[in-house]
Amino acid sequence: MGPEAALERRCCVLATRLGCRPIKLGGFVVGLPDRAFLLPGGRVWLVEFKRPGGLVSVAQKYHFIGLGELGHPVEVISSYAWFRRDLYQKLGLPVPPTQLGLALT
Repeated sequence: MGPEAALERRCCVLATRLGCRPIKLGGFVVGLPDRAFLLPGGRVWLVEFKRPGGLVSVAQKYHFIGLGELGHPVEVISSYAWFRRDLYQKLGLPVPPTQLGLALT
């Protein structure tokens, strides 16, 4: 399993534990984000997982701009700590502190 797949799996486990539904999008149409996270209250969070330093392709840029214009911005996530922080914020939960103030990766 590559670094992006491992990150995606770990993030999906956390989201599911917090009552969200991760739906796989990548693979159906080239350039779509990896996941749509269905959040409580009818909200959707579109996420593209990238390894640190990974780049968004031209096809992804095209789709991400179009989705953003429709009011569905796509967030590119490259670390578990970033995903965790953003998910807790989107759910209106206090973000748990990390150990010794260091980001969890």
